[in-house]
Amino acid sequence: TMQTFGVFFAFGMLGCRRGTLAVLVYLLLGAVGLPVFSGGNAGLGAIFGATGGYMASWLLMGPILWAAERAFGKKTWASVLGMIAGLAVCYALGTVWFMAVYAHQTGPVGLWTALWGCVIPFILPDLFKIGLAAGLCRRLSGFVRGGPKVIASGRGLCYNSGCAAARCADRTICKYKERIHHVD
Repeated sequence: TMQTFGVFFAFGMLGCRRGTLAVLVYLLLGAVGLPVFSGGNAGLGAIFGATGGYMASWLLMGPILWAAERAFGKKTWASVLGMIAGLAVCYALGTVWFMAVYAHQTGPVGLWTALWGCVIPFILPDLFKIGLAAGLCRRLSGFVRGGPKVIASGRGLCYNSGCAAARCADRTICKYKERIHHVD
């Protein structure tokens, strides 16, 4: 599924705090019944079911990605490293959860059986999704993080990046940088 891509992309574009919040909102939307999970599943049964541990572990990916970026800087390779570490934690916690729920519902399942069913077939596709998310985040981050910041003013929108305030016909004090900027 593209759920893991969405999680990687959210953290890559939004950062740890907002990315974690976005993933939490996604999980809550699914918990209340919106069919947003894999295969159109929804509800608490999907979250507390056999594969719910993988979804719950997404909330830990943000802090792991943050730690990698904090340790190595906000470089693409550091983000990829953080995403891979987050994926490893997702696999570990999700597999333990899967084994516990499966054992309760059906009967005991071996570690290798769980890994062959829940992890190993997804390693290469998930690594591809990490690469795709990291590449897209790198290309698009200028539009979200470093692009013009739009700040509401009393007379319109102030674009505080790259403004030629001296040539502006209509000027106001920017509430973000406290400088004069062009207002549309």
